[in-house]
Amino acid sequence: MINLESSNSVIIWPIMFCIRRAIFAVAVVFTKNPVLQLMAFTYPTIAVIIILGFIHPLESQYANRVEMYDSITALLLSYCLFCFT
Repeated sequence: MINLESSNSVIIWPIMFCIRRAIFAVAVVFTKNPVLQLMAFTYPTIAVIIILGFIHPLESQYANRVEMYDSITALLLSYCLFCFT
């Protein structure tokens, strides 16, 4: 699913994919503060949106747009969680 022929910088995508989940898992396990947990989810999501916008790591433009939509939706939902936490 990753377009390795476009440039060498697309390798950032799977690395960020794993780091994003690891940061959130560590925050959930080791912190009791829900605001820190939300921040551990929100900031890597913003980084993923930036990576998707600049690098376009996926094979098709449609796949990049779907992934961008998914990340933006998760970000907007996490902003709503900030209001109610």
